[in-house]
Amino acid sequence: MSSSLHLFVPSEMEKAMLGGVSIFNAVEKQELDNIAALCSWGKFEAQQEILSANSPSENVFFLLSGRVRAHRFSLHGREITFDDLNAGDIFGEIAAIDKKPRSADVTGVSPGLCAFTSDHNFRDILQHYPRTSYALNVYLAKMIRKTSERVMVLASMEAYARVFHTIISSSQPHENSEKLVLGDLTHYDIACMSGCTRETVSRSISTLLKLGIAEKKGRNLFIKDKSAIEQLILKYSS
Repeated sequence: MSSSLHLFVPSEMEKAMLGGVSIFNAVEKQELDNIAALCSWGKFEAQQEILSANSPSENVFFLLSGRVRAHRFSLHGREITFDDLNAGDIFGEIAAIDKKPRSADVTGVSPGLCAFTSDHNFRDILQHYPRTSYALNVYLAKMIRKTSERVMVLASMEAYARVFHTIISSSQPHENSEKLVLGDLTHYDIACMSGCTRETVSRSISTLLKLGIAEKKGRNLFIKDKSAIEQLILKYSS
C-alpha cells in the first residue's frame, strides 16, 4: 500500500540514511548504493496509514526517520498495539518472507521518511548480500524476544501491572537527571499497548502521582523511583 506515501526523489544525504537501517549497518558503500538503486522513497504524516492488515504483500519498508505503529483492531473495534518502530527499523518483511498477507496495520505516529523496495527485490538483496541476511536474522530474533516478553506480561500481570510495565519500558532517561521521562504517549496509546482501558491507565498514573513515585510537568510524566514501580508490578502479578 505504498501509494499512500508521498513519493519523492532523495538527495544524496537522504540516500545515505539507508545505512542507518539495522540490516544495512554492515554493508559496504558500493553495496549500499546498489541497494538504494532498488528503492523508492516516500514521506508519511502522523495518523497516516502506510500498510493495512491482510493486504497482499508488495513492499518492504526501511524507516529512515519518524515513528510508526504496528497494530490491529479486534472484532469489537478495540485497538491493540504490537510495537512502535523508529528510525533504523524495518516493516513488511514478514509478508515478504512467507509470501502471505500483511499481519498488521502500520500507521505513522509522527511525520517521517522511509525507503521501500519490492518483496522480490528484498529477497534478492538477502541472497546477494549475505551480511544483510544475517542482520535480518538478528533483527527477527530481537522481535521474537520482545513478543515473548509481551505474551508473559499479558498472561501473568493484572491490568495495573501491565500499565506500570508499559510506562517503564516506554520511558527514557532524562538528561542530567536520574529520572525517567515518558515521552509523547497518550493514555489511549498506553491502553492499546497494555491491553486495558484508558480509565485503568488514568487510575494507574494517579496512583503513581499520589505515592510520589512520579510527577507531571506539562505533558511529560517523570518517573522518580523506578524500583518502586517494579514493586507495584510484583504486587499486581500472578
